[in-house]
Amino acid sequence: MVFWRIITSGSSLLMVLLASSVRAELGFLPQDSVAWPLEGQGREFTLAAPKQLGNRQTDNKLQPRPDFRPPRRGRPSRRESGATRSASCQATAKVPFTAIVPENNFGLTTSGRPTFFWASGYSQPMELQVIDQTTKAIVWRQVIRAEQPGIVSVQMPADRPELVPDREYRWYITVQCSARQSSANPVISSYIQRIIPPPSLTAQLHQAKPPQQPEIYAAEGIWFETLVSLADLRRAQPNQPDLKADWKSLLELVGLGDLANQPLVKVTLVPTPQVPVIAPPPAQPKLEPQGVRAPEVRTPAIPSPVIPLPPEKPGGGSR
Repeated sequence: MVFWRIITSGSSLLMVLLASSVRAELGFLPQDSVAWPLEGQGREFTLAAPKQLGNRQTDNKLQPRPDFRPPRRGRPSRRESGATRSASCQATAKVPFTAIVPENNFGLTTSGRPTFFWASGYSQPMELQVIDQTTKAIVWRQVIRAEQPGIVSVQMPADRPELVPDREYRWYITVQCSARQSSANPVISSYIQRIIPPPSLTAQLHQAKPPQQPEIYAAEGIWFETLVSLADLRRAQPNQPDLKADWKSLLELVGLGDLANQPLVKVTLVPTPQVPVIAPPPAQPKLEPQGVRAPEVRTPAIPSPVIPLPPEKPGGGSR
């Protein structure tokens, strides 16, 4: 049995190839699975073994299709919305209201201001909210109108604070059908976390051509950049057969193959008031280590008031 173990330490990525002939019943990871500890969290999650997809011809060189390996880090599943109970909130096309994310409802990004993708058949406005799971603050909200049914995408703007690395965020999309019955409005949500790419990955991406970048991101399990880099290529060459096949293969890997033929639609951003993001409180001073005594602070003594004695009466004494 052969498997890869990816270990992160600081900003470096150490890949150690461990080979053994131990039988599977001893409890080791399955063949070609990957274990990746999350920095600062003291635990690791496992990447699924890649699925074989076949090859394609690009620039007269045989290259594999993007082979995405999602981290096995499950979150409450709400990437697809159920049927709405509101009569005023019916989709204009049979496009499932779905967040374009892996089946575990969690995705990694290297961007401080990532691009979010979802499928929608609604003509009503949709509101996107990104919420910091640590502070519970809304870091960005945006109302969007899609010009037609299909796959919608919108990038976080430059005037909003960047996502904090190694911190988890939850993003919601709500169809604004009824203000009176908001609980009946369709909602989908998913989770995202920003990571700092190791120098080796940054150098590899710098040397790669744009058609090679989706494959590199996919091999590292970085969902959002895999998706956005491939979507950019499709927009530039919408009729390119290899790009269509790559897009279909990627969505099939995460159980969304039925959305592969949906168009990448344009959107209109509706002016949306933002909620001020309150900065976290300053860090508390560190406690002194045991055995070290703090310097004693003495309060200056206040002198007592001097009360004069009463004078003696004249003629006093014995006769």
